[in-house]
Amino acid sequence: LTLLTVVHCQPFITDHETLEFNKMLWGLFALTLAGLLGTRYAVETYARKDKDPHSPRKVWIHLYKVVWFLFACYYTWSIVSVKDWLPSYLGGPHNIKNLFLPERDPELDTIYAFGLAFHTHNSIISLIFRENFEMYIHHVVTILLIILSDLDNAIRVGTLILLVHDASDIFLASVKAAVYAKADIWRTIFSVLVMIMWPLFRIYMLTNLTIHVTETYRNGPERCLLFTNLLSILIYLHIYWYSLLARIIYRFVSTGKAVDTSDKDISDKDQSDKQGKSDKKAISAAVSDIVSQLEENTLSAKDAVAKLQKVCGKKAQQSVAAAAEADGETEGKVAGKQD
Repeated sequence: LTLLTVVHCQPFITDHETLEFNKMLWGLFALTLAGLLGTRYAVETYARKDKDPHSPRKVWIHLYKVVWFLFACYYTWSIVSVKDWLPSYLGGPHNIKNLFLPERDPELDTIYAFGLAFHTHNSIISLIFRENFEMYIHHVVTILLIILSDLDNAIRVGTLILLVHDASDIFLASVKAAVYAKADIWRTIFSVLVMIMWPLFRIYMLTNLTIHVTETYRNGPERCLLFTNLLSILIYLHIYWYSLLARIIYRFVSTGKAVDTSDKDISDKDQSDKQGKSDKKAISAAVSDIVSQLEENTLSAKDAVAKLQKVCGKKAQQSVAAAAEADGETEGKVAGKQD
């Protein structure tokens, strides 16, 4: 951050007012980052005290995000809504060429300070409270886009990219909050909204913005290619996540259960449950076969114990012994064979 500050301020080093403004921006970034980290860590810690991955406490994590995204969208829209470079699909006059003019809008720098602080805090929290690998990719790519576009004076299009992300995240965070709060009506409403808003903002609008970068970017083909590739990674991730959202909605409609597959705690638990069920079936089949052979006098007690140890393991053998105690007839036959 120190190096980036020097690089960022170098062109304005002789301009005291501009230098002071950049100091103010980095101060704003640092204060916002500290506030977000402190609040998020407290909320995450409180929610994770309950070991149940479906705990209602997790509603506070997503309500925290809803509040931030509402603020970010309102603040960003209050600035960009009057700009002549706003695209038509966002309600503007669609002067796309003005998106990449060399003039810098000072008011957009504050949006960038907020955006960089939020995504930096997201990355740090992801390291503390483990997230799925694709989330790490998204965090890193987003931070790279923010920093590189700022240094390359492409913050107009960068601001719009932040806006379409934040707008869709309002609905996604809301539906997750409704799921953990077990608010069925709101869960249904926000599920419908997120299935509409996610492809609208994160696929359609972001793809259009990427096309604008490809067609109109003024700072050289190498940089244009870099930004296009980074944006394409985000689009691919959004399509993948939308397919997961569709599966979650389908599962909810068909079974009445909504599971957040992006939550690593839930994903790990579901995987563990599936593995546990599979192991139980295999153990049950092996024990049934051993008991049948004992009853038919085709297996000695010593061989039965050895087979149990091999197939089920010591812990499973103890479970089988406990089950045998509850079944007097089977216990008698096994005891007779052991004698």
